[in-house]
Amino acid sequence: MLIDLPEATPSRAITYTTDMKSDNSGYTREIEKYEKKTRGGVEGDIPGIILKNDPVIRIHFQDQNYNDIAPEQIVNVDADITNIISDSQNKKHADLKYDYRDGYLVIGPGQIDYAMEDESGEIWSDVSIVVVYVSAGREYTSVTTLTVLDK
Repeated sequence: MLIDLPEATPSRAITYTTDMKSDNSGYTREIEKYEKKTRGGVEGDIPGIILKNDPVIRIHFQDQNYNDIAPEQIVNVDADITNIISDSQNKKHADLKYDYRDGYLVIGPGQIDYAMEDESGEIWSDVSIVVVYVSAGREYTSVTTLTVLDK
């Protein structure tokens, strides 16, 4: 899974993908590990999105040989939102609406309510997007994180 952000620098976000494991608790831990790894680690290259520009997140998919693919089914798209400027680092979850056509998944990040309790003014959030999809008969999960500024 690749995130296309043509106006951002960098224009691609770090993404991790895994196939569904039979051990559900191991699978859940792996997804949590990927969320942590994409949240700013050493790379420091989480692309930023400013909501006043009415951005869209455009995702496309490739196989291991970097050939574009079109998954047969998008199972689920959701996000974990973490307020990164508050002392409490509050986190909440959101199911995302999306449009999927011809192998491209489009998400409007403005659909998420970024405000946390006791917050006002600018809000900076890390948004970990988790996409579950089926390709070549196998279920995969991809995780990436973007930083969003909401005024």
